[in-house]
Order: sequence, then structure tokens, then C-alpha cells
Amino acid sequence: MTEVVVFGAGGHGQVVADAARCAGWTVLGFLDDQRPQGDDTLLGPVLGGRGWCRGHREVAIALGIGSNAVRQQIAEELLLMGVSLATVVHPSAVVSRAAQLGPGVAVLALAVVNAGARVERGAIVNSAAVVEHDVVVGSFAHVSPNATLAGAARLGDLSQLGAGACALPGVSIGPRCIVGAGAVVTRDVPANSVCMGVPARITRQTER
Repeated sequence: MTEVVVFGAGGHGQVVADAARCAGWTVLGFLDDQRPQGDDTLLGPVLGGRGWCRGHREVAIALGIGSNAVRQQIAEELLLMGVSLATVVHPSAVVSRAAQLGPGVAVLALAVVNAGARVERGAIVNSAAVVEHDVVVGSFAHVSPNATLAGAARLGDLSQLGAGACALPGVSIGPRCIVGAGAVVTRDVPANSVCMGVPARITRQTER
């Protein structure tokens, strides 16, 4: 497929659309349940909501939704419709041939994904983020801009490593966690935790 539609017409969706265009995709427009059909964005028109996909299964869909949970919900609905999820890699990103990217992944400008890393379905590796060797980024997780997962670290499903945060080598961050901006994670973080600081400390639990 060479044509793509981006689901989500907000700021993150615009960034994904720009990355797709730079990577050689033809971006037809956006889908967004919260904006009217025909509404113009910086990079193209809103074509409709999720129902648009039922009549256009031949077009791949890129996930342009920042919220991990909403991105998962939309992706699962699209897959049930028989829609293909596009994996978008900005041409300035460096992705090892020995890395694995799942469907619906977005790897944005200046990001690095090194050898042996695995970025699972629907995850985001945002601008200038670093996913080092043998790292696993879980499904619908988000490595925020300038964040770093050092060698063999783990970021669980639906978790977010905040802007500029770092997880040290071998550290495991469980599912549905939030790591605050600039934090340094030096030890394993259990599921459903919010942590912040240097070194990162758990401050509360997320909703399950």
C-alpha cells in the first residue's frame, strides 16, 4: 500500500502525517470522530470518522492518537473491520535491520531503534527518543520525545516514558505505568504505577 489515512487530526496526528509524507506515503487525509467531515487541518482534510474505514479497506490507517488507551481501542476496532495498520518511520529515524516493528507503530523524527529491539503493535517512539539494543516496547506504549530506554530495558503495554526520562539498562517498567518527564528509573517499576524524580520513586497508582 502506498496510500494512508491518519486516524486522529490533532497535534500528534499531524506529526504522524508529516512523517508518513516524508517517508513516501501519499496521505489522503484524516479520520476523527470529534471533527466534522471536510474540516481542514494543516496537512489535509478530515474525511470522516471511523465508519469511513468500512468502505475503504484498501487504504492503510496510521494511528495518530496520543492517548495509549484510546489508541488501543481504535486500533482494535479497525482490525475487526479488516483494516490494515500502517507502520510509519520518519526517514531521519535510525532503525536497525535487526530490530522489529509491529503494525501501527510510529517512529518519529531523529528517533533511534537499535539492534535486537522490539517495538510492539501500536507503540510510539517519539521525536529523538532512543530505544537501545534488546529493549522491548510493549503494545500501545509511548516513548516520549528525548526519552531513553537503555539496553535490555522493558516498557510495558500501555505505559509511557515521559519526555527526557531514562530507564537504566535491564530495568523493567510494568504495564499501564507513567514515568514523569526527566525521571531516571533505576529499578523495576510494578504495573499501574506513577513514578517521577531522580532516582524515580513511585508516587501513586494509575487506574487499572
